[in-house]
Amino acid sequence: MATKVITICDHHRDRDEDSHVEATHHNTWTNLRGERRRVDLCDEHQKLFTEAWEAIEECSVVVPKEPADSKAGRGRRSRAKGGQPTEAALVRAWAKSVGEPVSEQGRVSFTVERKWHLAGRPNVLTG
Repeated sequence: MATKVITICDHHRDRDEDSHVEATHHNTWTNLRGERRRVDLCDEHQKLFTEAWEAIEECSVVVPKEPADSKAGRGRRSRAKGGQPTEAALVRAWAKSVGEPVSEQGRVSFTVERKWHLAGRPNVLTG
């Protein structure tokens, strides 16, 4: 005998253990910590998820992908093509200048990057 598996809407399951509303939308993304996340939603909650995501998309900017052969430039990531500092280098320099804790390498935290954006994306490297 065949068995049908029904995925329950995560939003309903979290709010009411007795509620069994089928999830017809399955969303996956990578969060700011680099973790893969997933949520299964019914039509009602998918609409809320989509509206929230669209609001974030409206105020975001497209970040170009690094070329696949970027391994050749390791160790010199503080300068982009043409000798210009990378955005990460700008954020790190600004964070250090205002006393924000920031790592010397790796990803710059979302909080620090957001503060840099709110400060007007200053370039403290050019003086």
